[in-house]
This record gives sequence, structure tokens and C-alpha cells, in this order.
Amino acid sequence: MAENISKTCRECGQGFKISPEDLAFYKKIGVPEPTLCPGCRQQRRLAFRNEKNLYKRACDLCGSGIISFFDKDVKFPVYCSACWWSDKWDSSIYGRDYDFSRPFFEQFGELMQEVPKVGVRERELQ
Repeated sequence: MAENISKTCRECGQGFKISPEDLAFYKKIGVPEPTLCPGCRQQRRLAFRNEKNLYKRACDLCGSGIISFFDKDVKFPVYCSACWWSDKWDSSIYGRDYDFSRPFFEQFGELMQEVPKVGVRERELQ
């Protein structure tokens, strides 16, 4: 049985191990071995999240006041939770066919700039 490979994280300098099963998976999907430890990879995955700044804005569907992680200048709509869970909008209109001739993350980024996000109504916070 093959042994784990020891690597050093290029971000934090900590050692980490890669199992033979993980190596086989990386090879199968055609990606290189990780150069960051699991903790640093997790930080990178979550870096796009904003959980420190809150914005007061209006729901883009009903106009009620909401608190959101997204300011009023974002390209996508932000709905209050009541509208988000309602039947006032049809999420299926955001469905797209995957274009194999274009990069996945380019298409995913375009989709993320169109699909509504959820906020919280101000009166729900009280």
C-alpha cells in the first residue's frame, strides 16, 4: 500500500500529508497536487464571503427595508427572506445550458452576478 506524501504549505509553512486516494482523485480530475494545507485552502474558499459588513438597503422585489451582506451597488438582486422563500419569483429562469467551449468558472461567475441573493427584513431582526 502506498504511503502518504508529506508537503509543506507555501502559505503558512505547516506540514500536511496527501493520501494516495487523494492523489488518485487529483490525477483523475486533472488537477495538480495541492501546495496549500487544508486550513489555508479553506481560507481561500471562504475569502469571497462578507460576514463583517452589513448594509441597510431595500428588497429588490417588494421594496421593504432589509439588512444584507450586499450593498445597493451590486449587480444582482437581493430579496428579503419573505420574498426569497415566496412564489413571487421563479428561480428556474436563471437556469443555463453549460457551454463546454467556455471555462466553467467564467460561466459560474456570470451566473452568480445574476441570481438573487437573500437578505433579512429589518422587522425580523427585532
